[in-house]
Amino acid sequence: LPLPDPGLHQELLHLKRSRQALEEALQREKENARAKVLELQEGHSATIDTLRKERHSLENEVAGLRRQLELQRDDFESLDVSDTYAVELARMTIEELSLKEWISLRLHGVTAPLRRQLEATRKTLQDTRAEAGALAEAAEASQREATRAKRLADAREDGLKLELQSATAQVD
Repeated sequence: LPLPDPGLHQELLHLKRSRQALEEALQREKENARAKVLELQEGHSATIDTLRKERHSLENEVAGLRRQLELQRDDFESLDVSDTYAVELARMTIEELSLKEWISLRLHGVTAPLRRQLEATRKTLQDTRAEAGALAEAAEASQREATRAKRLADAREDGLKLELQSATAQVD
């Protein structure tokens, strides 16, 4: 049916085009928000998984080093010497050393690096745990941000729907 007033017909066509443009803008906003949420979630999930695996590996390494040190300590417990005494023993010739001193020196050569390595591994594990905690917090913050972005997109969608309803009501 032709409308009695051509101006009303033009207004109706304009409102329909506006409605379509608003619906398309809403769809783009939704897609952008979903893509951003997925991107943030995937990035932080991969980082957290990597850190968990690294932490597990370091914990296993620490346990292995502890077992190795304990085995050596059990075998030569009374033969352990300080770094200073080991330096003194190292200055002597093999003929000047008693069997106990020689074994103690050899033992020190084995255990001292392991102790240093154990301490370094403990520090790395501590640092990794701290970093994992920080990344977990960052992931939670990103998750909150993604949730906030979704709420904003939903609010924008609701606003656009209201505009659309208003435009439709004006047309009717």
